[in-house]
Order: sequence, then C-alpha cells, then structure tokens
Amino acid sequence: MTINEAANFLQICDLSNKSPLIEGLHGTGKSEIIRQYAAEHNLHCETLILSLMDVGDLIGLPRTVEIGGTLTTAWASPDWFQRVVNAAFPPVVNSDDLVWNDPAFKSFAVPRLSSTVDRTVLNAIYCEYVGQTNDSLYIHTQSLVSYAKAKRSIVLLDEFNRAPVDILNASLQLVLDKRLHSHMLPVVGGKPTFVVAAINPADANYTVNTFDPALLDRFISTKVEADAKAWLDNYARPKGIAPVIRDFIAEHPNRIHFMPADGGIGATPRSWAALSDLISNFDKVPVEVHFQAIKGCIGTEVGSQFYSYFNNYTNVVKLEDIEKAI
Repeated sequence: MTINEAANFLQICDLSNKSPLIEGLHGTGKSEIIRQYAAEHNLHCETLILSLMDVGDLIGLPRTVEIGGTLTTAWASPDWFQRVVNAAFPPVVNSDDLVWNDPAFKSFAVPRLSSTVDRTVLNAIYCEYVGQTNDSLYIHTQSLVSYAKAKRSIVLLDEFNRAPVDILNASLQLVLDKRLHSHMLPVVGGKPTFVVAAINPADANYTVNTFDPALLDRFISTKVEADAKAWLDNYARPKGIAPVIRDFIAEHPNRIHFMPADGGIGATPRSWAALSDLISNFDKVPVEVHFQAIKGCIGTEVGSQFYSYFNNYTNVVKLEDIEKAI
C-alpha cells in the first residue's frame, strides 16, 4: 500500500486496539506517517529507536524499595515512559480539571484534596479506596476519575527488527500487555496507548532479525511502498520541498525511491527532503560543491541525472508555470 493508504490502516488498527507492524524500505516515510497520524489525532508521539537502546533505556534501572516491610526490587521509570504518563496525567493538576466518573469515589477523595492536586497523593487515595497496595502508579490507567486535558499517546517501536534480542523481547510486552514490568501504559478516555512497530524488509540486504510466525501473529502487518504522487501531494508541496525537486520527481516518478545495484547510496523520499535543505543554501557555496552535495544525498546514478536537470532548470517549462497559466 502507499503511505497515504497506511494512514487509514493505522486508524483501523487503532480503533480495533490492535498493534500494526509497518514494513517498508528505508526512507519511505514510515515514521513520518505515524507522526502525522499522531498530530492529526492529537496524540503525543513517543518514538523508541530500539536498535540504539539498551535494556536500561527501555525498561529503566533496577532499584530497591520497601513494600509492606519487605525490600523489593523495582524498576525506575524510564524517561520515555514518564513523558507518555505525563501526557495522560501530569504530576500536578488543577482540581477543576478532574472529571469524577464515580460519585462514591468523588465523595471519598475530594475532602482530602486541595485546589492543586498532586498525582501521587491522588494515586494513594485511589489505592486506599479500591484496596490496592500503593506500590506503583495506577491513577493513569483507572476510570473512576480522569483528567480533562489528558492526551493519549502513540508509541512507535522503530527499527523493531534491528533491536537486540533482549530489547526485542522486552518491547513485546508493550505490544501484548501494554506495560513493562510494573510500568503500565496509560488509558485515556477508555482507550489504551497505541503501540506501533516499524521494520525494514528482511529480504532487501538489511541487517535485520527475521521474525517467526508466532511473533508476527501479535501484529496486524502491512507493507508500504514509496509513491511519487502521494509524496508530492501530501508531503513535498505542504513542506515546501524545492520546486526543482518536485518537478523532477513529477517527471521521473520512478526516482522517488531508487537503490543502485552496487548497494551504494540511493534516493529515498527522506534523502530528497534532505537535498531540498541543501539546495536552499547552494547560493552560499561554490558551484563546484553542488554535485558533491547532490550525489552525497541521492547517489551518483540518480545524482548525475538530477544535476543535469538542475543546471537546465531555468530553461525548463515547469509544472508550476503551467498551473499558473491555466
């Protein structure tokens, strides 16, 4: 499917509380479409690049705490997880922003709260009310009281099949149980945190892990491909990608994603966007540098073709000129 279609795919998975696994070549816009989905649905987006993480980064570091008079090993909350929790239920909230969904709990809690409510205090009151040991944060997962300004999150497990085995195994708990050890992902408006994974294909000369059917069965999988028209309409024009690049891709759509046979540098939607940034500064550097910058972004083969197009661009009738003349 195209990147545009992937947005609808994300939505059906989100509505159904399923975790999608999006497979595609590097630079096709997998991460971008997930961030765009988050922006369009007012979600906090937390990206975990699993190939760059160690266990402590993902699940936090172990520490010793006393629970019921017994020393117990617990795990400190990692920073990424804390950002997700804070989006759903900040550490301190105004009492006017609390929505009481259970009158009995409201009667139990309100007399013990001030106009400014500390999350840990409210958590302790909640644990007492439901008979739960106050050994972790629960207030961001229950439904008796909610935060009116809560923001739901999407957690992107990027480079999922490049992760070390221990990171991969740990992150699977996010997919299956929406938690890591005692760290429970928030529930906002009755909807759990949306967990999405993105991978590169195992059959395209990438150094990646191959997933077995049992692991894949945990996801709703799809493959995305670069689509020139979708990129031009929904990314290049809105983001102000250089007109010379937009016109080149419109005339040569097969160059939106091109990998040379020797496995060297190729062209991707991401590298075209990077080249646009470089082109905006071409007037500040010698002309001799231009081709080096171009091929450094999109490779020698496509770079040579584009460089010729770029040098003749002022003499070319552009799509924008045609559109203006209509």
